Amino acid sequence: MDTIIETSKLGPVKISCHVIAYFNNQSEHGDPAKSYMDVVSMLQSQQIEKLEVPAIIARRMLQNGDSPRGIEFWVHPDSSKVFLVVTKDSYRLVERAVLQCMDGFVFGEA
Repeated sequence: MDTIIETSKLGPVKISCHVIAYFNNQSEHGDPAKSYMDVVSMLQSQQIEKLEVPAIIARRMLQNGDSPRGIEFWVHPDSSKVFLVVTKDSYRLVERAVLQCMDGFVFGEA
């Protein structure tokens, strides 16, 4: 999607067609427009939280000469959806989404 949407926690974002397709495949309605609105709703939610880049991924990126600062992981706890976000100059690109079991995650301050 070329449309930039505003979110309170991530700032301006674009949503990739891969994310819409994932949501559409996971849905019972099969409507891409509704799937898009589902993604927007989660990204604009106050519940969405940023996760630290896992250490193993950060190490691999550094070994490959890439900076782990260019990617972010955001989770919507109620839906157990994790979003891979790539930072761009003036927005963030929501590149991928996955369903992840949240049993081992700790949210908020310890």
